[in-house]
Amino acid sequence: MKYIIVVIITFSISVFAQNVELIYDSTNIVSINSNLPLFIINIKASKCYNVNSFNKILFSVNIKTQDKSIKQTITDSSELSSVDMYNFSDVNFDGYLDIGLVYTGDINNISYNFWLYNKMEKEFVFNSHFSELFNPIFNSQDSTIETFATSHYQTLPVFEKNKYKVIADTLLLIESEYSDIESDEDGKTYLKRIREVLINGEMKIVEEQKDDINSLFYDEK
Repeated sequence: MKYIIVVIITFSISVFAQNVELIYDSTNIVSINSNLPLFIINIKASKCYNVNSFNKILFSVNIKTQDKSIKQTITDSSELSSVDMYNFSDVNFDGYLDIGLVYTGDINNISYNFWLYNKMEKEFVFNSHFSELFNPIFNSQDSTIETFATSHYQTLPVFEKNKYKVIADTLLLIESEYSDIESDEDGKTYLKRIREVLINGEMKIVEEQKDDINSLFYDEK
């Protein structure tokens, strides 16, 4: 199955009025599925400067098919202004492209809120299971999604990497690898790495490593 995404207008403008600044405006012609007419999807993002919503990003998404048989509007808010404002992906591997709007994160970690196309309702429906996953990678070969998030303790990377199996529009965690900082009774601090996999319906530790943080900063002589 082939998907077609054509960006026909993409530009950034600054119009300050009533404490709202339009920062992004993109119109796309998208083939959601080969059996459907082409979709025209306009995505606008505005920065809000209200006292209670300082720097919050407000999304307005206007959706319609070229034959005007389908019309829909999506609104959302975000804590992050990113180059990748939106994401068209088949996140549940049903053969229909879905819409993701950037939600939160930083320069290394970006998550999206996703609206999945529902062929029975002929509209995009918000799905909390697929939303707020950091840096998602969609693997259509085995219907899995991989996620990765990282932060730092001093100069040490602390991370979490997960792999999910997509089952009936929900996610089943099948593998997880993460690190954490741990201190013992003697005051020593360790970087702990753990890997878990799903075995007989339960997540079980299959690999564990603990390193003294001092040994990671200084080489033994």
